[in-house]
Amino acid sequence: MERWISRLALGAVVGAVQFGLVAGASAQGLLSESEASAAVVNDYGVEVLDIEPDTIDGSPVFRVTVMNPGGNFN
Repeated sequence: MERWISRLALGAVVGAVQFGLVAGASAQGLLSESEASAAVVNDYGVEVLDIEPDTIDGSPVFRVTVMNPGGNFN
């Protein structure tokens, strides 16, 4: 069980880092909100419910609210 949780946590961290790069670049003007939203949909296979510009530690980012598709993927 611990191994599965560790893999899940690692996947979440990697996903957060990858998304942070996309979101950070988006907020800096390299991508628009719609382009950032499309990138999240394509990369993670989720539905974007909301996207808002914000800053974290002085760095511009987008805060994105997503929903996983229906199904059983526990």
